[in-house]
Amino acid sequence: MRVDGIAFDSPLGLEDGTHHTFSSSSSSAGTPERLSVEFELPAGGATPAAEVIAEIRDSLSEFFGSSFTLVAEGQTTLAGEPAEFFTYRLDGQEHIDGKIVIANLSAGPNPGDWVKLAWEGDRDPSSLDAYLDPIFASFTTQADATPTVLPGHQRHSAGPWVLDVPAQLRGPRTFIWEDIEAELRIELTVLEDGEPEPVLEPGAAVAGGEEVARLERTIDGGARFDFRVRSDNDPNGESTLILAKRKVELTQLPSAPRLYRWVVLSASAPSTEGARLTAIIDTLLASIRAEGEVIA
Repeated sequence: MRVDGIAFDSPLGLEDGTHHTFSSSSSSAGTPERLSVEFELPAGGATPAAEVIAEIRDSLSEFFGSSFTLVAEGQTTLAGEPAEFFTYRLDGQEHIDGKIVIANLSAGPNPGDWVKLAWEGDRDPSSLDAYLDPIFASFTTQADATPTVLPGHQRHSAGPWVLDVPAQLRGPRTFIWEDIEAELRIELTVLEDGEPEPVLEPGAAVAGGEEVARLERTIDGGARFDFRVRSDNDPNGESTLILAKRKVELTQLPSAPRLYRWVVLSASAPSTEGARLTAIIDTLLASIRAEGEVIA
């Protein structure tokens, strides 16, 4: 995964619950533009794309009523496989054009699950396909991605996939991975350049529970707290909590300004999953680096 000069490896074996949304700033000049990538959750359902897209289309039509116009629908391809799509228009206080593409893809960690790409903004319908088709066509696995990025675009990751996103759209800074059945959850946030050092708040993390054990340590560029907390309000009885922060230098040349970003991480799981959570966090923290830097 890559975001704003920071790279890290997504934890293996967990579902990606991140909102992979790339958007422009809202302004009075026009309708904000937004591009999103969404995965089927819970994973493993392999719900047919035709069913999913029909439900979305009917929900939009029912919610917006006469303001909703179906412009076109049919079949296309996504990552080289059959896909369903429709384009639409919303006419209200602001004009919105949109396109949704959904496919059941055989690649990725959950073969057969649907993947959805959705775009909305305000654009001349006659130029919509010319604008969007190259973006959707760039969607592929990281292993199959071409080295050349579309002009005026930036390459972003969305789980195991990559796509070229218009440079004016900003991507997510917070990433979430989960094992829903095991109640294991990890959240990682990349702060903006130059933001002050974040403060880890163990008291807030414990939230009134009984602290059974604590390991506080310094890590490369930051700090880490590991807790075991017992609480009558915890259905698992006892949980493992981990908080961490790392400062990552982005500029290595002595003559250049020192740029850096802080990465903050929080994680939780029942203590029966504590050893697994600890191993995942060890690997994730070790993978955080400046983009282009190679980990030995």
